[in-house]
Amino acid sequence: MNREPILRRRIKLLTWLFIIGLALSGATAIPLQGELSLMVNFCGSNGESSELAH
Repeated sequence: MNREPILRRRIKLLTWLFIIGLALSGATAIPLQGELSLMVNFCGSNGESSELAH
């Protein structure tokens, strides 16, 4: 009984699942507008750049 084809399919499947997982985690790492607004409010920024604030 040759297990090589079964192992190759499993490795291929797990590799694709890992790649998809990396892509999804990268997509969710992009900050959303709501998260950015919350951070701006928390830091107390009023929307001016550092040059204009001086």
